[in-house]
Amino acid sequence: MVVIYDNSGRVVKTLASGAHEAGMHVVDWDGTDEYGRRLPAGVYLVRLKTRGAGAVTKAVLMR
Repeated sequence: MVVIYDNSGRVVKTLASGAHEAGMHVVDWDGTDEYGRRLPAGVYLVRLKTRGAGAVTKAVLMR
């Protein structure tokens, strides 16, 4: 699962969910929310969660 959160912790977009085969995958984010609205420039959190591990990193959206 790959999810984008805003700085207050709200989910703004789910980029990938469900089961995927093992291996490398690429996920693109176009800077929009779940409804296709453009989000403002700022810092967002990207959370990757798998069955065995997880990670969170920051992403900067620049307009």
